[in-house]
This record gives sequence, structure tokens and C-alpha cells, in this order.
Amino acid sequence: MKVWSPRAFRRSAIIAYGFLFFVGPLSAQVPQGINYQTVVRDNSGGLVSNQRVSFLFTIYDGLQNGNVIYRERHNDSTNALGVFTAVIGQGNPINDTFNNINWSGGKKYLEVQVIIGSGNVYTNMGTTELMSVPYALYAEKSGSTIGPTGATGITGAPGTNGINGINGVTGPTGPSGGPVGPTGITGATGLAGPAGGFNLIAVTNNTGSDITTSSTSYVLMPGMSLTFTPTKSSIYILATASGSADVTRQSMGLVALRVRDITNGPIIAGANTLANGTYLNATTFALGVAVGWNASFSKSYTVTPGVPITLQMEWLIQWSGGGTSPVYCNAATDYSAHRSLMVFE
Repeated sequence: MKVWSPRAFRRSAIIAYGFLFFVGPLSAQVPQGINYQTVVRDNSGGLVSNQRVSFLFTIYDGLQNGNVIYRERHNDSTNALGVFTAVIGQGNPINDTFNNINWSGGKKYLEVQVIIGSGNVYTNMGTTELMSVPYALYAEKSGSTIGPTGATGITGAPGTNGINGINGVTGPTGPSGGPVGPTGITGATGLAGPAGGFNLIAVTNNTGSDITTSSTSYVLMPGMSLTFTPTKSSIYILATASGSADVTRQSMGLVALRVRDITNGPIIAGANTLANGTYLNATTFALGVAVGWNASFSKSYTVTPGVPITLQMEWLIQWSGGGTSPVYCNAATDYSAHRSLMVFE
């Protein structure tokens, strides 16, 4: 038996129908299908009339042998003229559903296979490209979709400046003001403002007597304690001391100072950080010769305004050779000599 496809009809004198695409109104419900009609003939060219046939329709995406996006089967009979009619999309679906086809997604190809009678092996009638997608189906899938906004066009040239309007009439001059009033009395001189920079707010120097220590750990320098009430949140501390030491053996020593906040606890300057000690080298002196020393440091410190605070100055002596000779801080009569503790704001 031979089945004639619409492609074969172009090479014969027998007229047959090809594809008939349904075009429905866009405002109505779009039918999900494509009309298909053909004449079936046997190998001798005779009509295959009133016989059972089975058509298998497959739609490929992009290529003739591309991905299968839809497949369905139609089991029906030809009429007395050998005509077979079907609606692709309304058969028995085998792969996916017809209304899921994206008709705007590139080329589509239709493959047609047929069985005449009671056989079970399909004859492939070929594959052809669907040259025109039914526009009602296309409109349903993509034609109603609004495309992206186009690029902004070029700004047009500025328009011509309009003609200047006519100047309005000058209004009348307003009346003159009243007479100038008398000069007022000079006000009183205001209070003098605070001096710029730092102000000395507390000091102790205890210059009345000599003091001495042999301690190798920090101890209070007698009389060098200072209590005051700050008015700002930051103060500046300056501590200085100087004196002499008895060199009882050939060694090197260190005198160091520190200031401690005994109200709140923290050490403001430690022995090995901001306190600067003077090393005493006795190798060039005879035993029993006194040598001089000095130590000083300065540091800013954060406090609470209006809350009293007490600071004290502490010192120590360390001999590298393990000696215990005392160190002296002599009396003085001004802030520049021997020992003092000053606070500035």
C-alpha cells in the first residue's frame, strides 16, 4: 500500500488538499488546533476509500530532528474519496500538550507517519517545516506580550529663544523714610573671656624638706599627693623630680617615677613606659661619691567634670648590681627644681 502525502501530490495530476490553518478572531477564545487534510492512495494510485488509518503527527523544535515538543495519534477512516481529515492538537497526545507549544520560539517542523489497516508499523511520510505559524496561536502565546522599552532617543536640538517681552511701566517712587534717630548710649564693657591654651588648676611641690627612698618597687613620694575637682573631661599632667644618690659600689642604677589615680585606681604612667629614668654609672667615680639624677614625664588623662580626684606621685630606685643605697630628692623653693606635680586644663 502507498500513502500519498501533500508533497507527493505536487508531482502528480491528482489534486489533494494540503494544510489548512485555522484563523480565528483574536478577541475570541483561540481554538487549540491546526486543520490537516490529505488523500490516501495505494501503491497503484488507487484511492484508499473507507478504510481505517492511523496518523502519527510529531512537531520538532528548531531542526527536522530537533527536540520533540509535541506528538499525537489520530485513529480514523478515510471517506469514499480517500480523504483523511484531522485537527492537529485534538488527537490522542503522546508527548506534552499542544497548548504548551511556544510558537514564537523559532522554527517548527511537522513529521507525518501513517498505518493503513490493522498494521502496527508506521510509514514515515517525511518532515516539512511549518512555514507560517497560525497567527491566532501565535497571538495567544506571544503576540499579546509587550516588548521591552526601546532605547531613549537622541535629545532634540534646543528650540529658538522667544522674543523678549515689552518692559513694564516703572512704578512710582515710594515715600522717603522718617528722620534718623539719635545715637544710642554705649553699652558696658563685657567680662573678659577665658585665656586660651592650658590653665594650671592644681600643683604641689612639697619643697620644705629632703626625702629619700631605698625601695625597689613604687612607693609614695612624701607630700606628693594632689586632690582637685576638674571642670573639663580631659586634663594634662606634668610630673618632674631630681636629686642625688650615694654610689656605694661600682654599678648602674635607675630612678623612675609614675603617677597613680588613687580615686579610680588606674596607673596613669608606668615605670617602663612614660616615666623617664636617668641611669647612674658609678664606674668613673670613687666609692662614696654622690651623683645626680632626674626623671620626668607628661600625659593627658580623661576624667569626669565636677567629680573630685586624687593623684599621687610615686618613685623607686633599682641598682643593677643589687645594691640598696638610698636615693635622695632634695628640698627646693620653686616648681622648676627637685619635685613637682602639676595639672592643667
